[in-house]
Amino acid sequence: MAVFAELLQLSSSIIFAALLVISLMTLNLLRTKNVKYPPIIKGWIPWLGCAIEFGKAPLTFIKESSEKHGEVFTFYAIGQRMTFLTDVRDFHLFFNSPQADFQRAVEDAVKNTAGINRVDFFTNHRRIHDLVKGRLSSSNLSKLTPKVGRKLEEYAASGSLAKLSLEEVKKLRKVEHCILEAIRLRPAGMIARKLTGPMQVREFTIPAGDMLMISPYWAHQNEAIYPDARSYVPERWNQTVGSDKSAPSDKFFAFGGGRFQCPGRRFAMMEIQMFISLLLCSFDLELVKEEVPLPSPRHVVGVPHPLSPCYVKMHKRVRTV
Repeated sequence: MAVFAELLQLSSSIIFAALLVISLMTLNLLRTKNVKYPPIIKGWIPWLGCAIEFGKAPLTFIKESSEKHGEVFTFYAIGQRMTFLTDVRDFHLFFNSPQADFQRAVEDAVKNTAGINRVDFFTNHRRIHDLVKGRLSSSNLSKLTPKVGRKLEEYAASGSLAKLSLEEVKKLRKVEHCILEAIRLRPAGMIARKLTGPMQVREFTIPAGDMLMISPYWAHQNEAIYPDARSYVPERWNQTVGSDKSAPSDKFFAFGGGRFQCPGRRFAMMEIQMFISLLLCSFDLELVKEEVPLPSPRHVVGVPHPLSPCYVKMHKRVRTV
């Protein structure tokens, strides 16, 4: 009888545990059943997913997937879920949500390209980013302008750039407009964040662990934001530049955005303005072919490469006294 009682008690415990597990699984199933995820493109091969199709022409893949599946979609590639936001009205979530982690998104790339391990990267990245941002802030550019001028003089032997002030550089408004328009047309193909927690975007729930992606390239091709978007129109910046804002427009994503926006963006613009001005003053430039090559659909990191070579004739200007 004692053994029977023990078996009965053990059976009751097992049944209770089983019912508890079933209840929890049912509750979780009901909870996830009501969650709406973005459309998913799985590809034909498990784990590999869409890696081959995406790798052939990433920019084309992003555009065609958005047109087919909507402004939020997910695809699998090499065991990783990648979710794209293609409507700029959702980009604030990408840049500002605490779940969208920049450091987690780039830690593997930093290790593979720079050899910096995860611990050192997470320990020092914020401090170094903020240090560079402070050193290259608007208030410090005036100290750096003569140094950049002297470095350019070493190549051009013009003998005048070291005396150039930041205020004089800022007067080169037409040059600034042309540079911004060139950058608008050829920004990075995509940038990423790693989700550390689930994120709600419209009616969709994007799960933790996804790589959250946007494409500055396609955002800058949006006709609703930039009319005649495929054309080179420097005049579109006439009313939006010339200030010390973090970007010339809140719809301009070439330098990223949010907490880890490019810390050297203002210095980069100053340096490019000085270099382009020196180039135009020193040389006459002419395109060998009238048609400028399209960007390659394969390059999505950094500045897109041209689809074919672009040759330019350069003739040194003869100065007359």
